[in-house]
Amino acid sequence: MSLIITCLMSSPENKKSLIKNEEKSYDGVVFNQYKIIKLIGSGGMGNVYLAKRNDGQFNKDVAIKILSKGYNNKSYKDRFLREKQILAQLRHPNIVPLLDAGETEDGIPWFVLEYIEGGIINKFCKSQFLSLDGIVNLIIKICDAIAFAHSKGIIHRDIKHHNIIIENIDGKYQPIILDFGIAHKKDKQNLTNQGSMIGSPGYMSPEQMIGINTIDRRTDIYSLGVVMYELFAQKKLFKGKSILDMHKQTILDLPIKISKIIPSFPKDLQTIVETCLKKKPEDRYQSMSKLKEDLHRWMNGDSIIAHKESWLQVLWRSIKRNKVITALVTTIILISLVSIAKYTYDINKERHIAVNATTESDDLFNYLLKDLYGELTEIGRVNLLQSVAEKNLQHLNKYHFKQTTAKQIKYAKAYRNIAKVLEIKNDNSLSIDAQLKAKNIIESLLKTQSSNQELIHMNVLIHSDLGSLYLNNGQLQLSNDEHQRAQKLVLKLKQLNSTYAKEAIWKASTSYAWTLMEQSNYDLALLRAVPHY
Repeated sequence: MSLIITCLMSSPENKKSLIKNEEKSYDGVVFNQYKIIKLIGSGGMGNVYLAKRNDGQFNKDVAIKILSKGYNNKSYKDRFLREKQILAQLRHPNIVPLLDAGETEDGIPWFVLEYIEGGIINKFCKSQFLSLDGIVNLIIKICDAIAFAHSKGIIHRDIKHHNIIIENIDGKYQPIILDFGIAHKKDKQNLTNQGSMIGSPGYMSPEQMIGINTIDRRTDIYSLGVVMYELFAQKKLFKGKSILDMHKQTILDLPIKISKIIPSFPKDLQTIVETCLKKKPEDRYQSMSKLKEDLHRWMNGDSIIAHKESWLQVLWRSIKRNKVITALVTTIILISLVSIAKYTYDINKERHIAVNATTESDDLFNYLLKDLYGELTEIGRVNLLQSVAEKNLQHLNKYHFKQTTAKQIKYAKAYRNIAKVLEIKNDNSLSIDAQLKAKNIIESLLKTQSSNQELIHMNVLIHSDLGSLYLNNGQLQLSNDEHQRAQKLVLKLKQLNSTYAKEAIWKASTSYAWTLMEQSNYDLALLRAVPHY
């Protein structure tokens, strides 16, 4: 086996400088039984040299990584030695193996790696014209390797194209993961300063960009999502002229859908990639095993689990494959919607029916207003759901709710769901009206329950949504006012050490950032776009 250590390459200028300064000093030097041939890569804290076994037993090319002389202090030396220790624990066919290690006479550490001959994954897939199935098979093997590292408590933190080499072994392609130089071991002291960014711009997760210390395996899932997106779309996820641009895009921007670039791209495969690229870690796959499972499901033509399908959605997927059944189900949905509209009309006359509505009815109501919208979009009948939303808004506006706190919160949530449907219809006035109704209910409850964290959290969401709606209406001052109210409520949640605080901070910060960007206040927008937990 041989190794092109392209993942360790820095910029061309840095490489030339390091070659000039250090190639002569190690050219021909023998480390144990390995003789240095030439410098083949530079980057980070170390330089990588091609070497050959020198003891006459057998010929073998290896790669030797040596700590750069300019980094020979305790902090960098500890990090370099940590990479060696991490590799010693990772014996996996898709992770570059560690062969040997030691120190020079002047105390500079080095270690020997397998030399892998192959190509960077994106260039390899392009040159070999790999099919989607071929690319997915490679990604499944990469998931295996990263999952193995995660099982050892190791987070790579720098998954990118240059750190994945594809080796051709007897006609079978094997991905090899390289460069654990900035990997994090959970049971070891964190050698990264709190608040600092570490990783490769363009592949770093939003939480890496923010520089928080709570990095876990889901950051590797995001980075692998970037790799997948770029392999499938054949273009960069985000392009920026500066680190600041990349920072803003990673935290705020949504990538162009692959189906917009390649219209025939499979919807489920796009969903898998988009799930990996969710801004919030809790919205992504929670493990590499789950990602791998969905990739296998896609390969086998089964339903994926990324969007947590209900039995209705599984049924919907099945009937779409049969036009006759689709027509039948469409008719059933239309009849159901008419029935629901009739039910809504009837409860205008009988208020006690609404007051005593069951939890199951509330869940169905929320489903119709939110989840079913995506399904109805595909058959062009969104107008039916919007009509139901408007009728329900008219009904809810007639009554003053004096029930339990839990019941009033349900009505507030109903108003918010109605507002979301109306916002999609671009009916901002009715949407604002629905949000204000929700706000009045919540603020009325807060008068007697000022420390109720769920109520405060809902109020943050409502103020943020109102800020976005006023922005869409061009009412910038009103938008600013709502966002500032949301910020004050976020501070209160933080003071209460609320479990809702992180979600509220994220929603309030990113929503406010859009308003500031609309006013061309980019510096403050970027500051608000980085939530401070």
